[in-house]
Amino acid sequence: MAAGIPEPNYGCGPIDVGCQIAEGSARITVSIVTALGNFIADMFVNAFKDSTIADASWKVAGGQFWFWAAIVAGFVAVVMIWQVSVGVLLRDHKRMASAMIGGTLSIPFSVFAVTWMMRLTTASDKAAILATKQLQGQTLSDSLLRFIGLTAPDDSGKQQLTQSDWDTTSTIVSIATGGTGDASANLGQVILAALIVGLLAVASLLLFLLMEVRNMGLLALAAMAPLALMFIGQPVLVAWAKRWASLVVGLILAKPIAAGILVLLVKLSGQTPDLGSMIVFAGGVVVAAFAPMWAVKLVNFAGDELGNAMARRTSMTQQINKVQAVRGLGSGLGRAFGKGR
Repeated sequence: MAAGIPEPNYGCGPIDVGCQIAEGSARITVSIVTALGNFIADMFVNAFKDSTIADASWKVAGGQFWFWAAIVAGFVAVVMIWQVSVGVLLRDHKRMASAMIGGTLSIPFSVFAVTWMMRLTTASDKAAILATKQLQGQTLSDSLLRFIGLTAPDDSGKQQLTQSDWDTTSTIVSIATGGTGDASANLGQVILAALIVGLLAVASLLLFLLMEVRNMGLLALAAMAPLALMFIGQPVLVAWAKRWASLVVGLILAKPIAAGILVLLVKLSGQTPDLGSMIVFAGGVVVAAFAPMWAVKLVNFAGDELGNAMARRTSMTQQINKVQAVRGLGSGLGRAFGKGR
């Protein structure tokens, strides 16, 4: 039976069939709550475990990086030769220099970008973990589990998390065991507890899946970087590099943003959450789960706004230069006519 959740015993008589059915259904439901508690614990622990993307995964992505770099290098060489040839015919030295510099630096630039991508990802993940420990005094997964009434796994790491223990004072246990003397009412309380735990299970599953999608996205972007970054000498294809960079920055920021949202939820909901707080918490976990999408959209928005601001600044500078040129011309004409008189 689940630790922390007493086995339902409604004191049914031998001929009280309705009570016995309610008691049996309650026991099955409590077993489901136990299983869902184990599932939630696994999801939270694995979504925010105290590590970043493993070095072995980065090595696999690195192998794919060089595979695509070798393929793209041939296309880059052909394009560079073509652009230089056209530049020679047109006597366009700028075009020749751009093609040659872009083709020569394509691979070093890609290696530099991916190397810093890996470093920033590791630094971002470790910073998020450290910040939550400083704020909560424990890991984020521990805080999330204790908030909903589950015992966190052993901090030593020696004990494999196989079963979650419910705190006897938690909201879920209070709901499941807080019925009246009526067997039907007691069963309703247990079902309500199961529904809340089921909602939390769905939220924790989304959190785990989308954090894994974030990690897989970063690995895929590292592996496929040559397709976006090795054509930097071609102005038409610069948009690929910008899109790659915005995706990378957004996904790097996703984990700290998700951690910040969850820490805020725990802090705002208090130490002894009620039923409403538990439901709001489940919704907040879903919002945090979609942090990769919010972060990418935020980076795209910020990049667009910065580009528009720079464009407006350039346009204003050009207008000011034109006004100053007209004023200078007017002053010059005035002085010329003044001297003529």
